[in-house]
Amino acid sequence: MNKSQILKKKEVVQKIENTIKSNSAIIFYNFSHASSNEIFKLKKELREKKCSWFTFKNTLFKKAVQNTLGIELGDSLRMNNAFIFIKDDQYSPLKILKNFEFNSDFKGRIQGGIYNNNFISDKQLEELSSISSKETLIFEFRSILMFEISRFTRFIKEIEKGKS
Repeated sequence: MNKSQILKKKEVVQKIENTIKSNSAIIFYNFSHASSNEIFKLKKELREKKCSWFTFKNTLFKKAVQNTLGIELGDSLRMNNAFIFIKDDQYSPLKILKNFEFNSDFKGRIQGGIYNNNFISDKQLEELSSISSKETLIFEFRSILMFEISRFTRFIKEIEKGKS
């Protein structure tokens, strides 16, 4: 390997390190057997959630993660991976990835990720993808709270009726 190739790889590792530092989570996503149109649609949906899709060589990505977070990824990255960097909402991109329909039936696309500077396995991310969104949870909580308040109000009115 010549000096210019080494410098180029160092620049890529530095870019990855900077991107890791400026995002709150990363998902490792295997895009093997996906068509260009499918990837285009998936990227569009992820962009709407303020996510960035990058492809890097797995070895360079592992090096950057090791340098930045001190995490050894080992064999967690297989085949062709996209690295989906998430700025804000860490859960809705998981839902998008889990529910995205591909023409080819290829399981195990989510390879793992990094959340709160910790490695998360594909199985853990699968569990996280089933959590409702923040907005849905707030709506459900509000509905339950309003139901209980109205029930309590009726109860108080019944007590007041009994006193008169």
